[in-house]
Amino acid sequence: MAVYRLMSREFSRIWRRCKNYREKEIRYLARKRGLEIRDRDRMLQVYDPKTKKVVANFQEVVQNELVTGIGERTQMFAALKFGLFIFIALATFGQTYQEKVVAAVLMGEAWGEGARGMTAVAEVINQRCEDWRKTPMQVVTARVGRVHAFSCMNNTSPARLVAKYQAEPAYQTALKVAVITCRTPEKLPGITQHATHFTRLLERPWWAKKKKVTVVIGNHNFYRMARY
Repeated sequence: MAVYRLMSREFSRIWRRCKNYREKEIRYLARKRGLEIRDRDRMLQVYDPKTKKVVANFQEVVQNELVTGIGERTQMFAALKFGLFIFIALATFGQTYQEKVVAAVLMGEAWGEGARGMTAVAEVINQRCEDWRKTPMQVVTARVGRVHAFSCMNNTSPARLVAKYQAEPAYQTALKVAVITCRTPEKLPGITQHATHFTRLLERPWWAKKKKVTVVIGNHNFYRMARY
């Protein structure tokens, strides 16, 4: 199976520029989004039939380029590990307002659950970002009338929610998770199996009564809703 390198893209959450893709991966991701594939002389174009636009271009990688790439990745591995350490160490500095609000929502929904519980909620936020093609800020502040998608946002504002939690020690953990969610969501571990909703263990709202729980993490049940 041929290997392709991403040359240009429109939807950054679907394809990452730093990664090579096998043809079957490209076709799977395109089919999942309702996109079409065009073959162009060692190139693949991903085409949106609705907007009639090319959303990504891939160039086939020849064998010697792959071998060279493997060698380069081996040499860069130690530097990447060190870079990851620095990223985590500096994650609490220079956060954007969006990241602070997402961290406050993680606190409001999973305070006391630790990093794993907050990460699970963050994965729900990220999955909605992908499904809705919205930013994390747009997802956590979404509402129908006065009812917010995340209950901790009811009867408050993003600024007040940040002020409520930012002095708590656990907020620093929430910030680290929020930074990953907003900047590098592909690094989230995938513990919720693409869940889009969650409830507390003893809660069973009307929309969840006939839905199968995909995973239980801490004090929450997680669900994958096909349409919502």
